[in-house]
Amino acid sequence: MTIYDSLNVGLLGRPSFTEGEQTHSVPPGKALGLLCYLALRGEASRTRVAGLLWSEMNEEAARKYLRQLLYKLRAGSLGSWLEVEETSVRLRPGFTCDALRFEALLEDGQRAQALGLYRGPLLEGESFPGAPAFEDWLEEQRERWALLWKSATEQEAQVQEERGHRRGALALYLSLLREDALQELYQRSVMRLHALLGEREAALEGYERFRQTLSRELQLKPLPETVALAEDISAGRLSPSTLLPDPVAAQPAALPAGQDLPLGLPPAPLTGREAALDWLQGCLLGPPNVVLVLGEPGVGKTRLGEEFWGNRGGCLLLQAQELTRDTPLAPIAGALRRALGEGASTGLLTLEEVWRREASRLVPELSSGERPDAPTHEGRARFLEGLAHALVACGLPLLADDLHWFDPTTLEVLDVYLSLPGARPLLSTARSAELLDHPRLNPWLARLERDRRLARLPLAPLEESEVRQLVQRMSGSGGAVRFCRRLHQATAGNPLFVLETLRDLHSSGLLEVDRDGWHTPFDASTEDYAELPLPLGVREAVLGRIGRLGAAPRRLLEAASLAGDGFALDWLSGATALSEWESLEALETTVQAGLLSEGPGGYRFAHDLHRRALAEAMSHERRCLLHRRLAAVLESRHAEPALIAQHLERGGRMGEAVVWRIRAAQQAEAVYAYDQALGHYDRAIANGANSEQVYTIMLAREQLLFYANDTEGQQKALEILRPIAEQSTDPLVWGYVSLRWARLHVHRGAYLPVLQETAQVLERLQALPESSDLALLIVEFLVVRVDVLSRLRRLEEAEEDLKRVLVLGGERVPVPLRATLLTTWTYLLMDQGELGLALVKCAEVEALARQEGQGRRHAITLNLRARLLMLNNQVEQAAQSLEEALTITRQLRYTDLQKAFLVNLSQLYLRLQRCDDALAALESLQSLLGPQPSARDEAIVQKGLAQAHWTQGNPIAATAALHRAIKAYDGTDERGNQARMRLLLARYLFQQGQLHEARRYLDEARPLVDQHPVQQLWLAIEEARALLQAHPLRAVERVKPHLTATGPIEDVQEAAQYVLAEAYLALGQREKVQHCLNCVRQPPYLAAEYTSLRERAAQLPELS
Repeated sequence: MTIYDSLNVGLLGRPSFTEGEQTHSVPPGKALGLLCYLALRGEASRTRVAGLLWSEMNEEAARKYLRQLLYKLRAGSLGSWLEVEETSVRLRPGFTCDALRFEALLEDGQRAQALGLYRGPLLEGESFPGAPAFEDWLEEQRERWALLWKSATEQEAQVQEERGHRRGALALYLSLLREDALQELYQRSVMRLHALLGEREAALEGYERFRQTLSRELQLKPLPETVALAEDISAGRLSPSTLLPDPVAAQPAALPAGQDLPLGLPPAPLTGREAALDWLQGCLLGPPNVVLVLGEPGVGKTRLGEEFWGNRGGCLLLQAQELTRDTPLAPIAGALRRALGEGASTGLLTLEEVWRREASRLVPELSSGERPDAPTHEGRARFLEGLAHALVACGLPLLADDLHWFDPTTLEVLDVYLSLPGARPLLSTARSAELLDHPRLNPWLARLERDRRLARLPLAPLEESEVRQLVQRMSGSGGAVRFCRRLHQATAGNPLFVLETLRDLHSSGLLEVDRDGWHTPFDASTEDYAELPLPLGVREAVLGRIGRLGAAPRRLLEAASLAGDGFALDWLSGATALSEWESLEALETTVQAGLLSEGPGGYRFAHDLHRRALAEAMSHERRCLLHRRLAAVLESRHAEPALIAQHLERGGRMGEAVVWRIRAAQQAEAVYAYDQALGHYDRAIANGANSEQVYTIMLAREQLLFYANDTEGQQKALEILRPIAEQSTDPLVWGYVSLRWARLHVHRGAYLPVLQETAQVLERLQALPESSDLALLIVEFLVVRVDVLSRLRRLEEAEEDLKRVLVLGGERVPVPLRATLLTTWTYLLMDQGELGLALVKCAEVEALARQEGQGRRHAITLNLRARLLMLNNQVEQAAQSLEEALTITRQLRYTDLQKAFLVNLSQLYLRLQRCDDALAALESLQSLLGPQPSARDEAIVQKGLAQAHWTQGNPIAATAALHRAIKAYDGTDERGNQARMRLLLARYLFQQGQLHEARRYLDEARPLVDQHPVQQLWLAIEEARALLQAHPLRAVERVKPHLTATGPIEDVQEAAQYVLAEAYLALGQREKVQHCLNCVRQPPYLAAEYTSLRERAAQLPELS
C-alpha cells in the first residue's frame, strides 16, 4: 500500500477519507465514531474512548470491545494512520480535517473560503446505536459547527449586500432558509433581495409559499412587517431603483434631551395580608410545623409565602407544575439545584457522605466522585432519607408551592423530612378546588392534621377597603373611592385580577400615570366609573395586554405557555419562526411587561393564570403543532422523558410517545418512584405499545407490583405475558415468564402447583440446546424448588436440588445469587438441626459478601450467624455478631436493617438477662421510628417492652405494653400477629392467676389463628395452659400432635416443652418433666418457670 503525506478527513456532510487519489471506504459504526473523535480531539485515553463508545457497559467490557475495534481498524486500509499506545490512541501526524480547517479559517477572518468547505452537518446522516454517550457528544459538536456556519453565513450575506453583491447575498440567505424554512427574518431578506434584483414574481411566490408553510406547520400568520414588505413589493414600492434608507437612520429616534421615559405602574406591595402574616408567625415558630395556605388561583398564596419567609432570612422553594407532575421528585431536584447555584450549598457540600451519595442519584451535581451502588428495592428507604437529609442540610425553611401538583414520592420525602432532627417548618400552598378528591395528597394531609402537625390557612379575596389601600399605595395618592369600588366589583377582590385590570387599563391608555398620580378620561364626569371598560376576567385582561405588545412577543408567549416553567429561549426557536435577535427583543418585552421572569432554572410565567390564558386562547390545531415542535426540541436537549412524552401525546403523536413513556418509567424506577413508573407503563400501553413493548412493560410491571405486594396485579400482568411468551420464537422468553409465575405462587402459598409447574418447565428447558443463559434460567427454577421444598419440610429433596444448582451453575452463577443459594442451604441445615454444618455454610456466605464488597449483604450474614450462634447456645457470641451487624448498618444508614437488628438484639439481651441493654435497644428503635411510627412498628416495640418488663419481674408494665401491642396490630391486616399478641397476653394472665381474663383473650385469638404450624402450636400451648389444673392429660394431648410440624429451631418449641413439663409434673412423671426441660435453652422470660419446674420435679419420687 502506498503511503501519502496526508490523509484528508472529511467530516462536514457525508464522511470521507481520501489519501491522494485513493478514496478509502468509510468504516462502519463505532469505527467511524472513533476516527471522528480522534480527528477532532486529538490523542485520547483508551478509557475515555471506551467509555464514550460503550457507555452502557462496565469498564472492563468496554475496554475489551475497544481492543477488538482497534485490531480491526489496524488491519484495514486506514490502519497505518492509527497510533495505538498502551493507555492512549491517536491519528498519526500529517492528516487534515475539513472541520478543523473550517474553524481555523473563520478565526483568521476568511469567511468566504471557510464557507466553501462546509458541505453539511457534521457526519451527516450517521447514527451510532448502542453508544448514547458518544451520540450526546456528537450532537453537541454538530450543534457547535452548525452555529459557526450559520453565524458566518449571516455575516457574509450582510457584507455581500453592503458591497452591492445582491446575487451573492441572496444565495447565502437561500442557503440559510433551506436549513430553517420557517425563519421569517431570512424570508424577508430573500423577498427584499429578489425585489431589488427585479425578480418581483419570485419574491411574491416565495412569500406565498412561506405563508402557507407557516400556517401548515405552526398555525401562524406572517408578522406585520413581513406582510408590509409583501404589499410594498406587490405595489411596486420596492424595486431595483428604490433608494433604501440608511440602516443607522432607520433606527428609532432618541427622546429629546431632558424628556423622561413614560411612567409605568409601580410594583404592587403586599396589601390586606397583615392578619395572615401574624397568624403564620404564631404557627410556624412552634407546633404545628406544617401550614397549608388554601385559596383560589390569583388570591396571593405564593406571594404570601415568599413575603413571610423573605422577611426571615429566605426559604428553600419546592415548586411543582402541571407539566412536571409525571416527573418523580421534580420539586426536590429543582430545589437542590437552586440551592447549589444560589450559594446555599455549604450545608449540602458538607453533608454526610452516605446521604450525599444517595441524593446524587437524583441530582448528580451533588456527587463527590464516588458513584452510588446500583439501585435495589431494599435501598429505597435510604434513598428517601438521603433526600430528606439533603433538604435539612440546606438549613432553610421550606416553601412547597402548588402542593396539588406534587408527585407521591416527593410527599414521601417530605414525610421523612418532617421526622428528622433539624427539620425546619414547612409552609405550603394549594388551590382549594384542586384538593377535592386528590387521591394521594388528602390522606397525607389528613394524617398530619390528625397528628396535630398541620394547620390550614384559607386565604380570602381582598375587601373593598383593601383594594382601595392597594391602589392608594401604588398611585401614591389618597381618594379614588369610586374608582376602587368599581374595580372591586369587577374583580371580586382577586388580587391578580385587580393588578391585571390596572395593567390592561394602563397599556390601553385609559389609565394615565404621571407625577401627579393616576388619571382616567372619566374622572371629571363619572359618578361610578360605569363607563370604564373593564375586562370580564383575568383571561381577557391578560390577552388584551399581550395583544398590545405586538405579534412577535405573542408568538413567543404562546410557545412558552406550552413549554412549562424553567424553559430556555432556544427551546422555542423552532416554534416561533423568529430570528435569534427577534426572539431576544420579544423576550425583553415580555419580561418588562411582567409576564415572564428569569430564574436560575430558566424563564417562567409570573403566574400560572397568564400561561393558561394564552394556552386556552390558541386553537387546538396550533397547540398540537407547538407540542410536537417542543417535543422535538426537548428530545435534542435530552430533557426529561416524561416531559417529551406529554408533549407528543398532546400533539397527537401517541405512537411516538410510547418509547418515551417506557423511558420515563425506567427513570422513575431508578429513583424508586414505583407508583409513577406504573403510571408511565400504563400510558405506554394506552398509547398503543406493540407486542414486543407490551412484553417489556408487563415484565417490569410485574416486578413493581411485587414490590407493592399487589399479588392480584401481578397475576393480571402474568396473564397478559403468558400468551405473548408462548408465541415467542425464543424459548427462554417463555421460561422467564414461567419463572415469574412460580415466584408469585410461592408468595401466595400455592406450593404443590409450583412444584408441578417447575417440574414440567425444567423438563422442557433441559431439552433445549445448552447455553449459559439457559443454565442460569434452570438454576433460577431450581432455587424456587429448593425454597418450596424447604417450606414443605421436604428437606432432603431440597438439599439434593440445592447441590444440583451449585454443580449446574458453577462459576457462571453470579455472586449475589450464589450468596442467596448458600444462605438458603444454611437455613436448610438449621432446619435439620445441623448447626455445625450451618456455621460452615454461613462462613462461605460471609466470604462471598466480602468478595462482593457489599456492606448490606455482610450485615445480613452477620445477623444469620447470630441466629446460628443463639441456637447453639452461644448467646454472648450471637449478641457480639449482631452488634457488629448493627454497627455496619448504622455506618451505611440502612434504616430498615437497623430496625430489624435492634429487635433481634433486644431479644438476645433478654436471654442474657441484660434487661437495661434490651430497653436501650428498644429506645434506639423508637428514635429511629420517629414520633409517628406505623402501627406495625409500634406493635413490635411494645411487644419487646412487654418481654423486657416481664423478665424484670414487672408483670403490670408487661401486660400494659401487650395491651398497646394488641391495639397497634389491630390497626393492621396482620391477623397472625393479632392472634400471637393475644396468646402471649393470655400466658401472662394465666401465670398471674387471672384465669377469666386469660380465657377471654384465648377466645379472641382462636378465630384469628391461621393454618400455619407455628400459629397452631402457639394456640395449642395456651389452650393446654388453660387445662393444666383440671385436665393435665388433655393438656399433653392438645400439644404433642403439633410438636413435629414446626421443626427444631422455632422458639415456640421451648414454650411447648415448658407446658408439657407442667402437665407431666401434675401427672407425677418426673423423668418426662426432666426430658422436657433438657430440650430447652432457658429463655430469660421463662427463667422463673424453669427454676420452679426443676425444683418441683426433684421432689417427685423416682419410678422404680
